[in-house]
Amino acid sequence: MKPIEAGCLAIIINGNYPDNIGETVKVIKLNLIETELIGQNVWELNSVSGPLKVRRDNYTKDFKFQDFSFSLERNLMRIDGGEPKDMIDKRINFLEVDKCQRNYRRVL
Repeated sequence: MKPIEAGCLAIIINGNYPDNIGETVKVIKLNLIETELIGQNVWELNSVSGPLKVRRDNYTKDFKFQDFSFSLERNLMRIDGGEPKDMIDKRINFLEVDKCQRNYRRVL
């Protein structure tokens, strides 16, 4: 699989907000300030498949939805090259099924 880089398409495979898992994003650029602070690659993203859930601010537990967000590189899987299309489709399907199961468990 090709590494994450600016301009590529990816899906979110992990993160703080389960609602975002399985969402398609376009990787914009490496955020150098956050990367240096955290010690891991942090990418700026634009949503392709719909708004992403993000924290409104650091002092409340309120959330909002927007088309722009950040993600650690380890939480992204590139989907625009380097693998056969059927492998990508299988991974996306797995994430969609997993997301539905988590939502079902949350309702129970």
